[in-house]
Amino acid sequence: MITPLFVRCVGIGTGIRQRTDMRAYDYRLICALRGEGEIFLERERHTFSEGDVYIIKPASAYRVVSSDSQTIAVINFDGNCNYSHIQEPIESVRSSFFYGERVLNTELPIELPEAPLHADRETLEILSEMYDIYMRGDKGNATWSFSLSSRLMYVLSKAAGSSSIKSSLRVCDKIYAYILNNATDAITISQTARHFNYSESYVSKVIRSAYNTSFKQLVIDIRMRKALWLLENTELSCAQISSALGFSGPGHFSAAFKKKFGKSPKSSR
Repeated sequence: MITPLFVRCVGIGTGIRQRTDMRAYDYRLICALRGEGEIFLERERHTFSEGDVYIIKPASAYRVVSSDSQTIAVINFDGNCNYSHIQEPIESVRSSFFYGERVLNTELPIELPEAPLHADRETLEILSEMYDIYMRGDKGNATWSFSLSSRLMYVLSKAAGSSSIKSSLRVCDKIYAYILNNATDAITISQTARHFNYSESYVSKVIRSAYNTSFKQLVIDIRMRKALWLLENTELSCAQISSALGFSGPGHFSAAFKKKFGKSPKSSR
């Protein structure tokens, strides 16, 4: 099942010392980019070193106590199905290293693991890139949102791949991330299979098993979610969105959108 994901903010800070437990209202990915410190989860103490990744679930209590030399990255995201349009920073994360919140709709195709994960050097660099992109970005810019979504997907998939999650799920993550990054092009199952050196039947089986849908429908679902975000957050016309997302024309786009969401694209603005 594809879980909608709403990225709320991205921050990087040094020497973070939370004196009391915080109660997460959304999901939080917290990663040590460098240095050492401690993180408390439900009052249980954990050593928090470079490359360690913790995903805090909603309603969980946590507290970060970093050394002066430790730098951490934080991504707040939400897995519920309510579309949000937040304009002001959330009070609990108001800090000099957070910018005003932005809302981004993408997809999360993996189950979030319980155990701490580990990020390699490349993943740490991508987390830093996400912060730079976030701070420079324009909410109405589609390129900005897609850049963040693809990087977050990569970080989650790569970190999960380093944990004890079974290999079949990791294959599924890789295939999904590839489709997500190429869904706006004329992507085909044969092209995807060639990219991973798999057979078309294997790719089809993996997608059917993980998402209970076909390759073609998965591509359409991803395009539709991106279309909805563009309609709600940009001034692009339906014709421009149709072209950007790889549809053959506005009529085809409108019919696919109405079939997916039960309403026309224009009524979604």
